[in-house]
Amino acid sequence: MSTGSSKATEAVLAPGQERKKAAPRPADQIPKKSPLSNLQMLDQQALRRKTIVVAVLLVAVCLFNLCVDRYNGELVTPDVVLGTWALFFQQLDLGHTGNVLTPDQVLDVNKHYYSLLNQTAVTAITAICGMLLALAGTLYQNVFRNPIASPTMLGVSNGVQVGVLVLVVLFGANAVNMPLARYLLSYGFIILTLAALFFFSKMISGPGRPLNVINMLLVGTIISQLYGVITTYVTWNVFTDELWEVYNSLSEAIAVDTEWYAFAFLLVMAVISVTPIVLLRFRLNVLSFPESDMKGLGVSANRLQVVALTCATLMMVAAQVSVGTVAMISLVVPHVSRFLFGAEFRKQFIGNVLLGALVLMVCRCVGPFIPYVGGILPIGTLVSFVVMPAFAWMIATQQRTWE
Repeated sequence: MSTGSSKATEAVLAPGQERKKAAPRPADQIPKKSPLSNLQMLDQQALRRKTIVVAVLLVAVCLFNLCVDRYNGELVTPDVVLGTWALFFQQLDLGHTGNVLTPDQVLDVNKHYYSLLNQTAVTAITAICGMLLALAGTLYQNVFRNPIASPTMLGVSNGVQVGVLVLVVLFGANAVNMPLARYLLSYGFIILTLAALFFFSKMISGPGRPLNVINMLLVGTIISQLYGVITTYVTWNVFTDELWEVYNSLSEAIAVDTEWYAFAFLLVMAVISVTPIVLLRFRLNVLSFPESDMKGLGVSANRLQVVALTCATLMMVAAQVSVGTVAMISLVVPHVSRFLFGAEFRKQFIGNVLLGALVLMVCRCVGPFIPYVGGILPIGTLVSFVVMPAFAWMIATQQRTWE
C-alpha cells in the first residue's frame, strides 16, 4: 500500500474516537491586519461618526422647524405636533365614513392644526430641495474640475423664470392663484430649454461625434443671455409695480406651495435625476481625472459628463421651482462636504445630502427671527446671510480645500 493510502487510512477515526483539537497558535504567529486595512477601518469609523453627527443635527433642526407656528407666531411643544399628525390621520380615517370634523371643529380641538400641517409640508420640501441643490453643485464642480462651477451655467434655470414671466403676462395678478399653471409652464420651458441645449450642442459638435461639454456650456451661456434680455425687457417695460411684485414673489417662491402636485412634481424630478447618480456613484469618481486617464480606465468620459450635467441640471431646476433661487447652496455646500467628508464621490454624496438639507433648513428656521420691513424675506437672501460668513471663514482658514 502506498504512503498516501496509509495516511488516508490513519486519518479515519475509529468509532467513538474524537478528533484532537489543534493547539492554539502563538500570538506572534496570528496574522495581523495590514496598515491599509487599519486605515480603511479608521476611515469608515470617522465617516460613520460624521454622518451620525450631521444627521442628528438635521433631525433637531427639522423638529425645531416643525414646532414653529408661523401663522400664529408661536412656538409649540413636540406633543402638539404629534397631536396634529394624529388628528390628521384620524380625519383621513373618518373620511371613509363621512364623519369628518368641520374646519371650525378642528380649530376648536387644535388651533395649530392647519398651520402645523403646512409647516410639515414646508419642512419636507425644504429638506429635499437642499439635498438636490447640494448634489447638483458637487456634480458640476466635479465635471468641470472647477471649485466655482454652478448648475446655473447651462442657462436652464432661467427657463423657470421665463415660465413664471409668461404666466404673469397672460393672467396678471391672478397668477398668484394658479400654482398648477406655474408648475406646468415652468417645467414646460425647462423641457424646451434642455431640448434646445442638446440640439444646438449636437449641431455644433458635428454629425457622428458625441456631445461636447464645452459646446453645451457655450450654448447654455447664449440661452441664458437670451432669457435674461427677455426678462429684463418685460419686467422694465411691460410690468406695473403690482405685476412686478407678483412676478418676484412667484419666481422667488416666497410662499412655498404645499399642494399634492407640488410634492408630485418634486418627487418625480428627484427620482429621475438622483437614480442615475446613485447607480453611477463609483464610476463618478473618475470625473476628477484627465480625459486620457478616463479612457485608459475604459470609461466614456463624454457620456459620463453629459449624464452628470443633465441630472444635476434637473436637480437644480426642481429645487428652484419649489423654493426659488438658492444657487448659493450649490456653490458653498460642496466645499464644506469635501472638507468634512473627503473627496471620494460616495462620501461626497452622503455629505451633500445631509449638509444641503441641514443648511437650507437652518435658513428656513432663522427666517422668522430676522426683522424685515417689506414682509417675508426670500430664502435666497437668508442663505446669503447664513452661508457666506461660514464660507468666508472656511476659505480663509483652508486655502487648499479644493485640492
